[in-house]
Amino acid sequence: MSTHSALSRVILRNYKSIRNCNVPLGPLTFLVGPNGAGKSNFVEALRLLSYGLSTSLDVAIANRAGALSILHRGPQASPIIYFKLFFDLGNQTSGEYSVEILTAVDGPVTVFKEECSVRSLTRHDWFKVHSGVVGSNQGIMPAASEDKLYLVNASGLAPFEPVYRLLSGIAVYNPVPDEIRGFHAEKRFRSLDRNGSALAETIFRMKTSGPERLSRITEYLKRINPDVVSVDAVELDANYNLRFELSFGGPLTQQFWPQNMSDGTLRALAILVALFQKTERYPLDIVALEEPESGLHPAAAGVLFDSLVEGSLFRQVIVTSHSPDLLDREDIPEHALRAVVMEQGQTLIGEADEMGKQAMKDRLYTAGELMRMDQLRPQGLTA
Repeated sequence: MSTHSALSRVILRNYKSIRNCNVPLGPLTFLVGPNGAGKSNFVEALRLLSYGLSTSLDVAIANRAGALSILHRGPQASPIIYFKLFFDLGNQTSGEYSVEILTAVDGPVTVFKEECSVRSLTRHDWFKVHSGVVGSNQGIMPAASEDKLYLVNASGLAPFEPVYRLLSGIAVYNPVPDEIRGFHAEKRFRSLDRNGSALAETIFRMKTSGPERLSRITEYLKRINPDVVSVDAVELDANYNLRFELSFGGPLTQQFWPQNMSDGTLRALAILVALFQKTERYPLDIVALEEPESGLHPAAAGVLFDSLVEGSLFRQVIVTSHSPDLLDREDIPEHALRAVVMEQGQTLIGEADEMGKQAMKDRLYTAGELMRMDQLRPQGLTA
């Protein structure tokens, strides 16, 4: 059973194509549906919140081309983006965090309302902020600012520090092979970033900080690409770079730089590192992967699925996918699937409807086969 902190449910309103969703999450959750259904919008909303906590809300929204670009534009649209996240911190401690972000046509965004509640067997700690006014059972609290998320200030208090660490550490990955191949102007110790450009740095550190995990990554990569013998990261002047050792069936091996490797191999390596990386200072308890099967041969989908299951033992994993090949498994827990569709300009997310769940339970069809037939639909939709 997983012992890391995790989200148990996410409620999100008025973010891009998502007007309203209420999504339970498990140790491993697949958001599955066709291209353009809005799967990425869900994980990008989590990334927005995380980035707003680790940098600033203004910067997080500015990086997404401004508030108006992330607001839902459908019927009954509201200027308030709403998050409510339920979490489990382990040690029989759980709670919820919510925030309402008010946007405007002109001017900065403001934090209209923000609340956090943490409960254990022996205590209940909380704070509430409304229009800059703070209430709490913690005694004297730091002042609030309407342009910043208050959880940043409250993270200096013991009850709220693990909440901040969990939410600010949410990492969303969508590796870009050309970014992985590139050289960088200066050598920096960075964590694996969204597009994978820091992959070599991350692997270089893993050689000493987590060699057993790097070995596991290599084992999976060899199953995905049987020509791979080993993966290494080396220092070159002021840079790091990847180095692959490949064999083509004979006793001799050859070394290759990432510039000579396929997109699929580079993406697969970045996905595996995202799953198995270990950071002591900033534990990554929640990792979201956007279409990790992209660029892979369908025959490798089973290996990728196995790595996702194993990776979910270390941290909570959220996967977006439109690949039937990845989901052609009879051992997918039915509650790990969240079907995603676009209906009348709105993204709808939910557990598979009763017909789909029964078909998978009776082993009539896999989730992948239901996707191919366009029969993997969220509950509550009419045919």
